Amino acid sequence: MLSLLRSYDLESVKKKFIILYILNITDILFTLILVNSGYFFEANLLLCNIINNPFLCTIIKVVLPLFLLFFLYKSMQKANESQLILGKKFIHLGLLLYVIINTIHIISIIVLSSILIN
Repeated sequence: MLSLLRSYDLESVKKKFIILYILNITDILFTLILVNSGYFFEANLLLCNIINNPFLCTIIKVVLPLFLLFFLYKSMQKANESQLILGKKFIHLGLLLYVIINTIHIISIIVLSSILIN
């Protein structure tokens, strides 16, 4: 896993984009679980108005990121080494943010479960 983080070749970029997409999907799934519980609210100001609209939510959190990551991957195929290194830094920032967000969601789900059990 550490070698994946260090590398910036196209194959590792592809793997990182797949991981980013999976983290994005788990983010929306966890968010929906928490928001639908009634104990939590959507903190993302861009999504709070569409979280209750399944169609818009799917487009913005599932379809749009898929196309964006595909476009970025295709663009990175034409990138030089310094552009790939810069892209790697932004990808790692996105991975870090999603890991933090998903961790907060998991902790919140655990807390919610303990509230509902008691």
